[in-house]
Amino acid sequence: SPAGIDYPIPGNDDAARAIALYCDLITRAALDGMTTQMGRAGVDIGSLDAAPVEETLVEEAAVAAEA
Repeated sequence: SPAGIDYPIPGNDDAARAIALYCDLITRAALDGMTTQMGRAGVDIGSLDAAPVEETLVEEAAVAAEA
């Protein structure tokens, strides 16, 4: 058993619910980070008319449309 672990709890981390949980946690962490970064930059997210779009996503969409 691993050092420092008194009660190992087995889990099925490839189950659909576990995967959904992990994805949700990662999504929330990313959104929290983006919100914090935009807040530090002085952007008031509540006053935006449209959601911010990353430039790379716009460029990829333009390249895909040209193909």
